Amino acid sequence: MSLLIALPVICVPALAAEPTIMFRDVTEQAGLIEPLAGIMGHGGAWGDFDRDGRLDLFVGGFCDRPNEEYLPAKGPVPTRLFRNQADGTFTRVDQPGVEFFGRVSGAVFADLNNDGWPELYSANNSKGRSRHTIEPQRSAQMRLSNLFRNDHGRLIDVSQSSGAVPDDLLTARNIGVFDYDQDGLLDLLVVEDLFIKEP
Repeated sequence: MSLLIALPVICVPALAAEPTIMFRDVTEQAGLIEPLAGIMGHGGAWGDFDRDGRLDLFVGGFCDRPNEEYLPAKGPVPTRLFRNQADGTFTRVDQPGVEFFGRVSGAVFADLNNDGWPELYSANNSKGRSRHTIEPQRSAQMRLSNLFRNDHGRLIDVSQSSGAVPDDLLTARNIGVFDYDQDGLLDLLVVEDLFIKEP
């Protein structure tokens, strides 16, 4: 009787050292220090709004605090949209309506109408009322969320006509994007705050 013994041979290559991931602060080199000085940033999003193959940057913040909390700025700093220049720098985009005073707590770029151009949704944590009498703090507390339709790189506020910003959507915090009803169009899931006072 013969006995055949088979032994598996396992070759284990020498494990390469894990690469070290390092982040460097390049805010100044990117040209973002001055335009964002004093911003109370709460929500931001990356997206190629002009479809040039480079990710652009939207930055939103809370604009309802006392002026002295925004130093070195003299008061609240509005939302900002920056175009990626492909050389490590960003320039401010000057488009009507895109810079506003709100309480932005989340934002997302997503192509909601399947035309290849990403829309911008900005979730504003509105109070629905304001204790402020001065501007822009008063408007910031009252502002609802925003949906900007992308018309070939031009962002147009369609918040009211789109149905994506109902009047009772006040305390928006963040946004999810997915095709909820599987109709081939992306849908929005907007998350709100809920405060319950204990008895």
